[in-house]
Amino acid sequence: MRMRSSPNSRAKPDAGGGNRRLHRGSILHFIDDPSRSGEESYEYFDDGAVVVEEGHVVALGEAKALLPRFSTATEVVEHAHALLLPGFIDTHVHYPQMDIIAAHGERLLEWLDRYVFPTEARFSDIAYARSVAERFLHELLCNGTTTVPLATSGRAAAIMSGTCQALTQPSTTSAGPARAGSSVAA
Repeated sequence: MRMRSSPNSRAKPDAGGGNRRLHRGSILHFIDDPSRSGEESYEYFDDGAVVVEEGHVVALGEAKALLPRFSTATEVVEHAHALLLPGFIDTHVHYPQMDIIAAHGERLLEWLDRYVFPTEARFSDIAYARSVAERFLHELLCNGTTTVPLATSGRAAAIMSGTCQALTQPSTTSAGPARAGSSVAA
C-alpha cells in the first residue's frame, strides 16, 4: 500500500472555500492497467480520504495525513464500512444513442436503420442535441463516470464539446458555480 496525495492538487490546505468535502472510508484507486503493472496498478487505503472541491478531486490518500491538512472549512463525510471508487472510465459509449438505450434488438443493419440513424438525425436540432448532451453528462457523473472517449460525429460532437465547456465555466446564477461535467474529458 502506498500513500500519495495528488501532485496536481488545486486546493491549498485550509485555504477556505465553503464547498469542500472530505469523504472518508476505504478507497480503491486505479492508477494503471493491472495487466501491465500488477499490484502497482492500484492504491488501496483502508482508512482513506478523498477531498473534493468545486467538483474536482483535489487530494487523495490516507485519512490521517489529509484530515490535518484540510481541517478548516471542510465538511467531513464518513463512509464507514464502504468502499469508495473515485472516477470510473467508460471505454465505449455513444452519446447520440442515449435515447435508444435498450431499444429492441434486431440484426445490426436493421437496428441501425430503424433506431440509430433516425435518432442521430435529430441532432440537426441544436436544442435537442444540447438537451441530450446535458442529460448524458448528468447521468455519467451521477454514476461516478468521469472519463469517456466519445463515439460521435459532426454536429453532435460540436454540441457535446460546447456543453462540456459551458458546464465547467462558473455560472452567473445564484446557485453558484456549475459543477456538473467538470471532470468529464470529452
